[in-house]
Amino acid sequence: MPTFFSNRKECIMVSTLILSAALTTMSAAAETSKDGSIHTLETVAACLILEAGGEKDIGMWAVMCIIKNRAKGSQSIAKWKTVVTKRSQFSCFNGRTTPSAIAIAKAHPKWDDAIKIVLAAQADFKDYTYGATHYHVCRGPSKVSPYWTATVYGGKNKKAEVTVVIGNHVFLKNVD
Repeated sequence: MPTFFSNRKECIMVSTLILSAALTTMSAAAETSKDGSIHTLETVAACLILEAGGEKDIGMWAVMCIIKNRAKGSQSIAKWKTVVTKRSQFSCFNGRTTPSAIAIAKAHPKWDDAIKIVLAAQADFKDYTYGATHYHVCRGPSKVSPYWTATVYGGKNKKAEVTVVIGNHVFLKNVD
Protein backbone atom coordinates (compact mmCIF):
# COMPACT_ATOMS: atom_id res chain seq x y z
CA MET A 1 0.00 0.00 0.00
CA PRO A 2 1.53 3.35 -1.03
CA THR A 3 2.11 6.08 1.53
CA PHE A 4 0.99 9.55 0.45
CA PHE A 5 2.05 11.46 3.54
CA SER A 6 5.41 11.32 5.24
CA ASN A 7 3.93 11.83 8.71
CA ARG A 8 0.70 12.38 10.63
CA LYS A 9 1.23 16.16 10.84
CA GLU A 10 1.43 16.41 7.04
CA CYS A 11 -1.73 14.32 6.72
CA ILE A 12 -3.60 16.63 9.12
CA MET A 13 -2.39 19.74 7.26
CA VAL A 14 -3.57 18.38 3.90
CA SER A 15 -6.90 17.27 5.40
CA THR A 16 -7.40 20.75 6.85
CA LEU A 17 -6.74 22.34 3.45
CA ILE A 18 -9.20 20.00 1.75
CA LEU A 19 -11.86 20.69 4.40
CA SER A 20 -11.28 24.44 4.07
CA ALA A 21 -11.71 24.27 0.29
CA ALA A 22 -14.87 22.18 0.67
CA LEU A 23 -16.37 24.67 3.14
CA THR A 24 -15.55 27.58 0.83
CA THR A 25 -17.24 25.79 -2.06
CA MET A 26 -20.28 24.94 0.09
CA SER A 27 -20.49 28.54 1.27
CA ALA A 28 -20.38 29.76 -2.32
CA ALA A 29 -23.04 27.25 -3.35
CA ALA A 30 -25.31 28.45 -0.55
CA GLU A 31 -24.70 32.06 -1.56
CA THR A 32 -25.44 31.48 -5.23
CA SER A 33 -28.48 29.32 -4.54
CA LYS A 34 -30.36 32.25 -2.96
CA ASP A 35 -31.74 33.15 -6.38
CA GLY A 36 -32.25 29.49 -7.28
CA SER A 37 -29.29 29.19 -9.67
CA ILE A 38 -25.61 29.69 -10.18
CA HIS A 39 -26.49 32.73 -12.31
CA THR A 40 -25.28 35.15 -9.61
CA LEU A 41 -21.78 33.68 -9.47
CA GLU A 42 -21.58 33.48 -13.27
CA THR A 43 -22.62 37.12 -13.65
CA VAL A 44 -19.72 38.34 -11.52
CA ALA A 45 -17.28 35.94 -13.21
CA ALA A 46 -18.47 37.18 -16.63
CA CYS A 47 -17.63 40.74 -15.56
CA LEU A 48 -14.08 39.68 -14.66
CA ILE A 49 -13.60 37.94 -18.02
CA LEU A 50 -15.14 40.65 -20.17
CA GLU A 51 -13.37 43.48 -18.37
CA ALA A 52 -9.94 41.89 -17.87
CA GLY A 53 -9.80 38.44 -19.47
CA GLY A 54 -7.09 39.65 -21.84
CA GLU A 55 -4.88 40.74 -18.97
CA LYS A 56 -2.83 38.55 -16.64
CA ASP A 57 -4.75 37.08 -13.67
CA ILE A 58 -3.79 40.11 -11.57
CA GLY A 59 -6.05 42.13 -13.87
CA MET A 60 -9.08 39.99 -13.01
CA TRP A 61 -8.14 40.16 -9.32
CA ALA A 62 -7.98 43.96 -9.63
CA VAL A 63 -11.46 44.11 -11.17
CA MET A 64 -12.68 41.90 -8.32
CA CYS A 65 -11.15 44.41 -5.88
CA ILE A 66 -13.07 47.23 -7.59
CA ILE A 67 -16.31 45.26 -7.27
CA LYS A 68 -15.69 44.59 -3.56
CA ASN A 69 -14.71 48.22 -2.95
CA ARG A 70 -17.92 49.44 -4.63
CA ALA A 71 -19.86 46.92 -2.52
CA LYS A 72 -18.19 48.48 0.52
CA GLY A 73 -16.32 45.28 1.35
CA SER A 74 -19.35 43.00 1.27
CA GLN A 75 -18.59 39.28 1.00
CA SER A 76 -21.96 38.62 -0.67
CA ILE A 77 -21.87 37.42 -4.25
CA ALA A 78 -25.48 38.62 -4.60
CA LYS A 79 -24.36 42.16 -3.64
CA TRP A 80 -21.50 41.94 -6.15
CA LYS A 81 -23.98 41.00 -8.88
CA THR A 82 -25.98 44.13 -8.05
CA VAL A 83 -22.79 46.21 -8.34
CA VAL A 84 -21.70 44.79 -11.71
CA THR A 85 -25.13 44.98 -13.33
CA LYS A 86 -25.88 48.54 -12.19
CA ARG A 87 -26.53 50.67 -15.27
CA SER A 88 -23.43 52.15 -16.93
CA GLN A 89 -20.98 50.92 -14.29
CA PHE A 90 -19.11 48.19 -16.17
CA SER A 91 -18.86 48.64 -19.92
CA CYS A 92 -19.01 44.89 -20.56
CA PHE A 93 -22.73 45.00 -19.72
CA ASN A 94 -23.53 48.12 -21.76
CA GLY A 95 -25.86 47.12 -24.60
CA ARG A 96 -25.66 43.45 -23.65
CA THR A 97 -27.99 41.23 -21.64
CA THR A 98 -26.59 39.39 -18.65
CA PRO A 99 -27.25 35.95 -20.22
CA SER A 100 -25.40 36.95 -23.40
CA ALA A 101 -22.47 38.31 -21.35
CA ILE A 102 -22.28 35.02 -19.45
CA ALA A 103 -22.43 33.00 -22.69
CA ILE A 104 -19.57 35.01 -24.21
CA ALA A 105 -17.48 34.78 -21.04
CA LYS A 106 -17.97 31.01 -20.68
CA ALA A 107 -16.22 30.51 -24.02
CA HIS A 108 -13.10 32.30 -22.74
CA PRO A 109 -10.13 30.09 -21.77
CA LYS A 110 -9.87 31.83 -18.37
CA TRP A 111 -13.50 31.12 -17.38
CA ASP A 112 -12.53 28.64 -14.65
CA ASP A 113 -9.98 31.11 -13.27
CA ALA A 114 -12.66 33.81 -13.06
CA ILE A 115 -14.98 31.48 -11.14
CA LYS A 116 -12.15 30.64 -8.72
CA ILE A 117 -11.38 34.33 -8.18
CA VAL A 118 -15.01 35.13 -7.34
CA LEU A 119 -15.17 32.21 -4.89
CA ALA A 120 -11.84 33.16 -3.29
CA ALA A 121 -12.95 36.79 -2.96
CA GLN A 122 -15.50 35.76 -0.35
CA ALA A 123 -12.57 35.61 2.07
CA ASP A 124 -10.42 38.60 2.90
CA PHE A 125 -7.62 39.13 0.43
CA LYS A 126 -5.13 41.81 -0.55
CA ASP A 127 -6.66 44.80 -2.32
CA TYR A 128 -4.25 45.23 -5.21
CA THR A 129 -5.97 48.51 -6.12
CA TYR A 130 -5.44 50.19 -2.74
CA GLY A 131 -9.07 51.19 -2.30
CA ALA A 132 -9.83 52.14 -5.90
CA THR A 133 -13.46 52.25 -7.02
CA HIS A 134 -12.89 53.09 -10.69
CA TYR A 135 -10.54 52.15 -13.50
CA HIS A 136 -10.12 52.62 -17.23
CA VAL A 137 -7.77 51.72 -20.06
CA CYS A 138 -4.85 54.16 -19.96
CA ARG A 139 -2.62 52.92 -22.79
CA GLY A 140 -2.73 51.08 -26.05
CA PRO A 141 -5.25 51.34 -28.90
CA SER A 142 -8.25 51.17 -26.51
CA LYS A 143 -7.01 54.07 -24.35
CA VAL A 144 -9.80 56.31 -23.03
CA SER A 145 -9.98 59.47 -20.92
CA PRO A 146 -13.39 59.56 -19.21
CA TYR A 147 -14.46 62.91 -17.75
CA TRP A 148 -14.34 61.44 -14.20
CA THR A 149 -10.68 60.42 -14.35
CA ALA A 150 -7.75 62.31 -12.87
CA THR A 151 -6.47 65.33 -14.78
CA VAL A 152 -3.13 63.61 -15.36
CA TYR A 153 -5.06 61.12 -17.53
CA GLY A 154 -7.02 63.79 -19.40
CA GLY A 155 -10.06 63.94 -17.15
CA LYS A 156 -11.65 66.86 -15.33
CA ASN A 157 -11.63 65.39 -11.82
CA LYS A 158 -9.11 67.20 -9.62
CA LYS A 159 -10.01 65.04 -6.59
CA ALA A 160 -9.47 61.66 -8.25
CA GLU A 161 -6.38 59.92 -6.96
CA VAL A 162 -4.45 57.36 -8.98
CA THR A 163 -3.73 54.36 -6.76
CA VAL A 164 -1.97 51.98 -9.16
CA VAL A 165 -1.51 51.04 -12.81
CA ILE A 166 -1.92 47.34 -13.59
CA GLY A 167 -1.41 46.21 -17.16
CA ASN A 168 -3.17 48.68 -19.43
CA HIS A 169 -5.49 50.00 -16.71
CA VAL A 170 -5.22 52.87 -14.25
CA PHE A 171 -7.06 52.51 -10.93
CA LEU A 172 -8.47 55.48 -9.04
CA LYS A 173 -10.22 56.43 -5.82
CA ASN A 174 -12.00 59.61 -4.68
CA VAL A 175 -13.89 59.74 -7.95
CA ASP A 176 -16.87 62.12 -7.67
